[in-house]
Amino acid sequence: MPTCWMPPSHPRGLRAARLGTGCGDDSVDDPVASKLVIPSPPIQCDTTVRPVEFAVPLPSRLHLRRPCCVLLSCACLYSGLPPPRLHRSFGFPLELHPAFPSPPPPHIPPVLPLSSTVMAAAASSTCAPVAAMVPPILLYWIEGSQFCAKVGVALDSRSLPYQVKLVSAVNAGSRNLPSGGKFVPEMVYNTSTVVPDSSAILRHLDKALPEQLGGDAAFFPSPAVETANAHVGSTVNACVLYWNWVSDAGYARSIRAKGTAAAPALLRGPAGLAVDLLTRGKRRSMREGVAKTLGEPPREGNPADDDAMRQRTVEELAIYEDHLASDGGGASSASAAAAAAAGGVSAAPFLFGGTAPSAADCGLYAMVCRFVGVMGDAELPPALSDLWSGPGGDRLPRLRAWYDRMDAAYPIVFKP
Repeated sequence: MPTCWMPPSHPRGLRAARLGTGCGDDSVDDPVASKLVIPSPPIQCDTTVRPVEFAVPLPSRLHLRRPCCVLLSCACLYSGLPPPRLHRSFGFPLELHPAFPSPPPPHIPPVLPLSSTVMAAAASSTCAPVAAMVPPILLYWIEGSQFCAKVGVALDSRSLPYQVKLVSAVNAGSRNLPSGGKFVPEMVYNTSTVVPDSSAILRHLDKALPEQLGGDAAFFPSPAVETANAHVGSTVNACVLYWNWVSDAGYARSIRAKGTAAAPALLRGPAGLAVDLLTRGKRRSMREGVAKTLGEPPREGNPADDDAMRQRTVEELAIYEDHLASDGGGASSASAAAAAAAGGVSAAPFLFGGTAPSAADCGLYAMVCRFVGVMGDAELPPALSDLWSGPGGDRLPRLRAWYDRMDAAYPIVFKP
């Protein structure tokens, strides 16, 4: 088969071909050259570019007006123009046999109708929301924040696309948030609407995206979720702040350990003193804020205070242990039976039933992670790592199983 060469472009799809036949005459009479395979310009589709080749029969003899050794220049007319008179692709005119045929159109397979079985399967399948239908979402947050983690987990659970901009976790005055405030998370929705506060962000998305977040898929599907979300964001969060900032032992395990982790082993002592100096004022303000939220006198964070606060923490978390019970957490009778066979732990996937975690689920998951987890890629050491195994932990078996499921299904990610 003779080889072909095609110039990169030509008006109306004209392409020149060069045939190397080894023939010294100014004509080609070779049965091998009875067909010429000419690649067409690629057919441009929506997402793919696929080349097409046409097998064009050649006449028995091609006559050139002037000798040109072994060079045969011809043009392929894809638009149906008559072949005898061609353009001067190589600076001289050509005349081909009048019987030179036009190339056949490319073969396009017919589009067959989908069967009823395929249509039914497509209709019944569950698809993720289309990213192109969601306006741009930009989130400002800091690594390790339980409220930022709440928003990230909520959006991830609905496959909603978003972008992240990390701001300073140390200097709140340098965050330059769009609202002019200092608290994160903060959302810029559709490049214009600024929404601060984690709960306000999820409520705004419920209203702005009814197709993706309608019905049980809403972050706030019921008043019970609103009540639980408020309790998690105030009382449970106060317990988290106590163990991370007020408790001397919890602070040493989490905030102080994180601050000294980057220092060499020989310098961790001085580095710890530097962290203590930098966080002294914040620890004092946290002590006052926790006492105000919990309605009790400020605690110093000594071992006696830790014992009292452990009991208070377990009591607040035990509220959600009841929500996850087989008769109140939305689990089916079959799930409850399987749970009983496995040791009595309910298989209810979320606090208030449904097919996806609510705002209360996402918020409580982030809070518990500050107790026993490492906050995903923030790698913040846990402040109360013995929550499940310590005093009172045996009261929370369902909550522990729920946390493990959430942690496996929705890992916390802060970094873009």
